Parts: sequence; C-alpha cells; structure tokens
Amino acid sequence: MEQVNSTIAIQALFNYVLLALILFVLFFGIRKVYIGVKQQNKWAKITAKLLIILFVLLIIGGFLFYLYALALGEAFKTGL
Repeated sequence: MEQVNSTIAIQALFNYVLLALILFVLFFGIRKVYIGVKQQNKWAKITAKLLIILFVLLIIGGFLFYLYALALGEAFKTGL
C-alpha cells in the first residue's frame, strides 16, 4: 500500500513540475512576442495574430466541450 501512495505522489509531483514548466515557457514566449510587437517587428505581429486566433479557438472549444460534458452527464443521469 505504501508503494502505491508513493507512486501517486511522484506522478502528481511530475505533473505539477511539467505544468509549471509549460506555464513558464508560455509566459516568456508571450512576453517576447509582446516586446516584438512594441518594437514593430513583422514576425511579432504575425505571431500575435496567430496567438489571438488560437486563444479564441481554445475558448470556443472549451465552451463547446463544457456543453458536451454537461449533456453527457445529463444523459447518464437519466439513463439514456
């Protein structure tokens, strides 16, 4: 039993470290693009437009997934 708890803790720690690393890279990447846009760099303007489109699509996709999960939960609740 002790081995299972240790494995779960290690997996959770790995997930948090991976999440922190991704957020760290994402923060500095967006910061680099922001600085590039302020300096009127062409690559930064194109990248900023692509990031805006990506974030809008992620928000719409997240909302649609939420609606799907809500409907799926309702279907399991009613037994359909």
